[in-house]
Amino acid sequence: MSKQQSGNDSLSRKFRLTIYISAFFVTIFGVLALAGWFFRLPLLASYDSSKIPMAPSAAFLFILYGISIYLRVQQPKQTRHFDTVVHTVGMFFALVLGVINYSEIFLQLEHLGIDVSPENQDYTHPGHMSPLTAFCFIVSSFSFLLSRLSLRLKRRLGNIDWLLSLLLLIISFVLVMAYVLGVPLLYGTSVIPPSLPTSIAFFAMGVALFALSWPSFGDETVPVRSTRLLVGVFLFLTAGILTAGSLIYRSYTNYYRTQIEQELSSI
Repeated sequence: MSKQQSGNDSLSRKFRLTIYISAFFVTIFGVLALAGWFFRLPLLASYDSSKIPMAPSAAFLFILYGISIYLRVQQPKQTRHFDTVVHTVGMFFALVLGVINYSEIFLQLEHLGIDVSPENQDYTHPGHMSPLTAFCFIVSSFSFLLSRLSLRLKRRLGNIDWLLSLLLLIISFVLVMAYVLGVPLLYGTSVIPPSLPTSIAFFAMGVALFALSWPSFGDETVPVRSTRLLVGVFLFLTAGILTAGSLIYRSYTNYYRTQIEQELSSI
């Protein structure tokens, strides 16, 4: 076995482990959220009683997606039909929920039979999926389904599955950082915001899809050097997002402080 083949085999094993761990976290986030709704333990679905929780419909999709990603690597041929159906139906389901929730048409069916009592919550429309969450599920499904294509066809399409997984990573990273900085996105607007556990679960799913759709994953003809270039691109984008997020946060803080000072001066 050549050094290049040995390097790619080692890379493939690392990717498989990364996918397994990420798929586990995606699934466990969904299980904890459903348990939180079912047993009336809101912290399991939100991690903060003052923040919006993960919707039961989103938790259910995370469980299915996490299992399908695990099986995609463990038994790729035997589970082809299963994960194709899961992601196709899940994508359509997320699209419908995203459109109707954005239109402020909320269906009780989305609660999956779980009793959700709005009077016990400090936020509006509890238990409903955010349109941004629905968009991320659609991106995830497209990335997963495209990763099923042959390597030759994926190259012709420009490795769109890898780009979609990178998009999911960026979106989820921004959502998580917004919570960390104390300025979660879409709060105070008419649009339902994604919850903190939803954002973290999407980041874990993005990592799994990123590894699954890596252009050299399972391809012994691609040199290991190319993977270093892709890692560099990802780290560069991550640094850019951190910088942009920090600047936006500082700008928001300065603007808010200026507004308060003007109000105090007028008083």
